[in-house]
Amino acid sequence: MFFLFLTHFLLIALPVLADIDRSQFMVGSIFTSDKDESEIAFRTAVDRANILERNVELVPIVVYANTDDSFIMEKMVCNLISQGVIAIFGPSTGSSSDIIASICDTLDIPHIVYDWIPNESIPDREHSTMTLNVHPDNLLLSQGLAEIVQSFAWRSFTVVYETDKELQQLQDILQVGEPSSNPTTVKQLGPDDDHRPFLKEIKLSTDNCLILHCAPDNLLKILQQANELKMLGEYQEPEEVENIWSIMNTTWLSIGSLMGQGCDILPKAASTRLVTGMWWFFALMMLNSYTANLAAFLTNSRQANSINSAEDLAAQSKIKYGAMAGGSTMGFFRDSNFSTYQKMWTAMESASPSVFTKTNDEGVERVQKGKNLYAFLMESTTLEYNVERKCDLVQIGGWLDYKSYGIAMPFNSPYRKQISAAVLKLGELGQLAELKRKWWKEMHGGGNCEKSDEDGGDTPELGLENVGGVFLVLGLGLFAAMVLGCTEFLWNVKSVAIEEKISLKEAFKSEALFAARIWITTKPVHTSSGSGSSTSSSSSSSRSKHSFKSQGLSMKSLKSSGYQDVEASVHSKLKKIGSMFSLKSQKTVTPPPEIGWKLDKSTQIDALPTSDGDLELIPEVETRLPHRHHHHHHHRHHHHHHQPDQEHDGNPSPPE
Repeated sequence: MFFLFLTHFLLIALPVLADIDRSQFMVGSIFTSDKDESEIAFRTAVDRANILERNVELVPIVVYANTDDSFIMEKMVCNLISQGVIAIFGPSTGSSSDIIASICDTLDIPHIVYDWIPNESIPDREHSTMTLNVHPDNLLLSQGLAEIVQSFAWRSFTVVYETDKELQQLQDILQVGEPSSNPTTVKQLGPDDDHRPFLKEIKLSTDNCLILHCAPDNLLKILQQANELKMLGEYQEPEEVENIWSIMNTTWLSIGSLMGQGCDILPKAASTRLVTGMWWFFALMMLNSYTANLAAFLTNSRQANSINSAEDLAAQSKIKYGAMAGGSTMGFFRDSNFSTYQKMWTAMESASPSVFTKTNDEGVERVQKGKNLYAFLMESTTLEYNVERKCDLVQIGGWLDYKSYGIAMPFNSPYRKQISAAVLKLGELGQLAELKRKWWKEMHGGGNCEKSDEDGGDTPELGLENVGGVFLVLGLGLFAAMVLGCTEFLWNVKSVAIEEKISLKEAFKSEALFAARIWITTKPVHTSSGSGSSTSSSSSSSRSKHSFKSQGLSMKSLKSSGYQDVEASVHSKLKKIGSMFSLKSQKTVTPPPEIGWKLDKSTQIDALPTSDGDLELIPEVETRLPHRHHHHHHHRHHHHHHQPDQEHDGNPSPPE
């Protein structure tokens, strides 16, 4: 079994040559001593490979060294590489294997390690493994897979592994994101072939993202059982994309924002989100300002129009009213024959507590402390004097009665006629009115409340100077959104030009015409002439019109790969970590391969693009001896090329 494995891997390292002459390629090997039985197995495998491959001859270069001395091993490997070896075999023991693997990894040279022990029993030999260390190594491969999972931006996902070895390879993926924001569930497959109970448990957990890491033989069984449980969602490439932001939808969003009701569709692009946010801010400020001004207007109107006359005061019972006890005002209501005044007197007389005061000053103080629930009736002259100096007081209605003041004099006084004539003359000349204005409105704090009445009489209207800042913020936000939108548009034009392999001018013209025709909401997906798949060039604010995706489980295999729609998102990740499934070729200039998995009954086939754009099929390693293969190898010391259309016994070429 060891010879079969070693021979097969040596054949993989051979290039496919079109020349008739038998070319020689050197294979280096490192052993601990000349008595190592692994050397016999290595030489036997080389001889067997030379028999099977007639156009190529492998020349073994065997060296012996102490595998525990890392310095000597480093010199030994560098010496072998300087001789132009195409692969290095061993050593299988010692602590310096990592150094050899690192050097081979850097120079893209296969490193073959096999932990076969000649004296071990057959049951123990089943656990022996062969490792073909190619670029990149397992650590870098694990980091690359973790970056791919991180690019999906899953909120939560479930990791399913088969053995403890696979769990160790998933350590980088388990560390993606924060535990609080990205909860991860880890489960292990059972030993039975029936995984339906296990899959039902995952289905009930409502976790739609699953990372399945298992052997390729078990992968197809698990996916078939998951399909029986209706956990796999269907996917269809959209034939056309639809712009959801039509005139009707944008108008509905604007009206819903003004009414504070929102909208059932929301923008996703940064520019449209900025426009929507600025409009929400504008609507919030304007709506709140209008509401506050309207509330103030209604409050002032209600207070000003509640009590306007003595009839209004008599018709209600909430506001109490009274007068100075024993004064002329009290006598006026008590002796009046007018029905309204009689009703008011009855209400004042029966009120409890008493509404009468000892002095006018006490009545004024009671009005100020009454919180608009007490009115004081007094003479107009005294009332006007207090209202001019105490701005929290207001006179309601006109005079209830009119009486003039007089000067008391003794009977038959000789000065009566002269004083009466002088008073009438002062009234005619307007001097009495001037004196009243002076002492009522100017002296001792009079006239202070006239300006307050003018300023606070009516609620002021909102002017542009009150809300100008809101319009300024809205304008700046719209300008920033336009700049950001133009940047996104140009970036999208560049992406479309690259994907469709057209010029920037053609892509700009096509996208600009679609954006200018606002009445058109759908656009067919472009189809590149250089590829057989359709790609969408829509922005983040577009959604598929004819595609559908059921509420199933999105299952992605880390060992076999995912769907075509994630190729673009992981393309940059794959370029960083190199080719994951083949050795580097100096001739290959095409982009990294599409991630896809296909299973055969005995062989797993991966499709890789060759330098001519065709697909090259790579068979998985089998335990039996392969048929005769012709190999094509690019090396920095030996360059032998074959024509792309040359057939090689009808078998697919091994990986470069």
